[in-house]
Amino acid sequence: MRQTYRAARRTARRARRGYYSHGLSAVSAGVHRRHGLDASVTIVASKRTGSTWVQELMSGGARVCPIFEPLEGDPWARELSRGAEDVLLPGDVVPDLEEFLARAMRGAHVTRWSMKLASQRQLLGADRFVVKHVQLCRAAGWLAATFPDTPMVLVVRHPCAVVQSMLTVPWSGKDAGEILAKRPDAATQRALEILDGRASRAEVFAALWASEMLAMLGETDAATTPLIAYESVVDDPADALGPILERLRLPRPPDLVARSNVPSATTHKASVVRASGDRLTGWVDRLDPTDRAAVLAVVRDAGITGYGADPRPDLEALAELHARPAVTPG
Repeated sequence: MRQTYRAARRTARRARRGYYSHGLSAVSAGVHRRHGLDASVTIVASKRTGSTWVQELMSGGARVCPIFEPLEGDPWARELSRGAEDVLLPGDVVPDLEEFLARAMRGAHVTRWSMKLASQRQLLGADRFVVKHVQLCRAAGWLAATFPDTPMVLVVRHPCAVVQSMLTVPWSGKDAGEILAKRPDAATQRALEILDGRASRAEVFAALWASEMLAMLGETDAATTPLIAYESVVDDPADALGPILERLRLPRPPDLVARSNVPSATTHKASVVRASGDRLTGWVDRLDPTDRAAVLAVVRDAGITGYGADPRPDLEALAELHARPAVTPG
């Protein structure tokens, strides 16, 4: 009986993959065959930054469709991405990945996973796409150079909030070795340099966050790649997102403020948002003071300014960091 049930589930999964990969993708490719990549916007962010919530807000206008992390949820796509997080430099040539992303960003390749935030009707009726990547946070410069016509934004969040969230999710890893083993070697090299022998879970997550921030800010052009601070969107979604939506030619959702009060569809059940905690300060009480001090020390040692004990970032310091000449990725 159990084997029959498992076989039925495998058959159902294959059928679903076939429906999305061959059926719906083919229809969408035909509908959007004239769409250029300038009709898409990419969001790049580290994990647990609230980037899905920001994506939902940015794609809430008429005829805009969100494409959720196209490099996940598809075995073939995961093979293309060469690991959980790509480490690619501007100028690297990865033709298979480039071709796949070009199709995904036009809505010409969708999966059950990438359609997590959208309906079939929304996909086929879209004029614009908002595509989010956390897998490419160490490849933001490559993405910008490879798709120069596709506008990009970076979403960032306080490292203590990110680390507190990572400490609560079951898939993150139970110790330093397991956490780092989940990432490709190239993605951990810079983090290990930052850690310099430190090995608590909080410190490892902080070093990974710092290495990703250094890549995102150091490899992108501040003049063409806007920075969106999660905390600013929480404080004032209209002011934080309004100018960026206008700049990207994305229609503003008529209910933007009301939408901002609704947690993301992907918010983890253990998050402070689900627990009705304050979105900005919820991590303060939940993150052990020792871990908080350790995270801030790692971030400081990595040379990242703009974050401290205050839950809100120093936006001027972040902007200055983003405007510095490109760093050499580790």
